[in-house]
Amino acid sequence: MGPAGADLPAGLLALRHDIATAEHSITANRWLTKQPAVSVLADLAAGRMPLTHEAFDKLPKRQILEHLRLTLVAVGALPERDEELIRLEQALTDFLAAQQDPNRRKILHRYLIWNLLRRLRSRNNGRRTTRQQALRIRLHRRAAEAFLDWLDVHNLTLDTFGQPELERWQGDPAGGYRYEAATFIRWAHANKLTTTYPRPSAGAARSARSTTTNDGRSPANCCTTPRSTPRTAWPACSCSSTPNAQRQSAC
Repeated sequence: MGPAGADLPAGLLALRHDIATAEHSITANRWLTKQPAVSVLADLAAGRMPLTHEAFDKLPKRQILEHLRLTLVAVGALPERDEELIRLEQALTDFLAAQQDPNRRKILHRYLIWNLLRRLRSRNNGRRTTRQQALRIRLHRRAAEAFLDWLDVHNLTLDTFGQPELERWQGDPAGGYRYEAATFIRWAHANKLTTTYPRPSAGAARSARSTTTNDGRSPANCCTTPRSTPRTAWPACSCSSTPNAQRQSAC
């Protein structure tokens, strides 16, 4: 980053001061001399790269660069932001862009962006997205994809997916993600994309009423299904409104 008297942006001055006063400054300096961190720091010092999150987003996905970004956030050179949510949004955007079928892409966009992400933001209300929340939405994304793949293999659509087909899917070992896919089917039912509604078993309903999260909230206020919920039951935490008294909030 140049000599001590160099004309550096305030953020880099804060970084240099943090390294100089660190308990293990030699270790701190060592990783800053490795590529590609050293090139990025040189570009920042010379003004060739703006000191912004957007500029870092354009760099290759490397752990050392992510560590550099987090260090700059820690010293106040970059503002804090919801990194889990940013990564999740980018992953879903890339996934949707890869969908070849326009109708399939439209359905998944409504489910993932306008349902899951919107409810997540509303629930967090400005709080950071947790890793668990991001992983759950990624899991629901895979479940929706797997279910739509199953429909394609069997020459079905959501519109032609009836009760006999539901029972066929439930008994098909190739179905997969049944626990999470039920959330997608219920959402599709609530949005009039299918007439089929997979009702939870009595055991799953009892589990939904009795299970709470670590902070004492009921499943109606949670964003993840507790690990204690049996994986063979239907979701105790649903991402769509249901037509009966067993209404749950989004996962």
